Amino acid sequence: MPRALHPEREQALIQQRAILNLLQLSPVTGLSRNELSRALGYPLQSICGRIGELKKNRLVTEGEPRRDPFTHRLVKPVRVAAGAAALMDELL
Repeated sequence: MPRALHPEREQALIQQRAILNLLQLSPVTGLSRNELSRALGYPLQSICGRIGELKKNRLVTEGEPRRDPFTHRLVKPVRVAAGAAALMDELL
């Protein structure tokens, strides 16, 4: 029988899956953390934390800086990493 996850860890995994699902819709350009936050309705600090975890597990990569259309700041878009599909099943 699988072990139950701590509620906070379960919520983090749900957020990671949501981020990856959304990033798969923009594989070439990727999305900034602000864009992910706006699209998913998660606080920016949650998005930043989840992106850090996904980068650590090599599921996402950062692209070249570009201007965010809303904030006009330079941002590094993230996209699903090459070969991430195989790792997703293992880690998430």
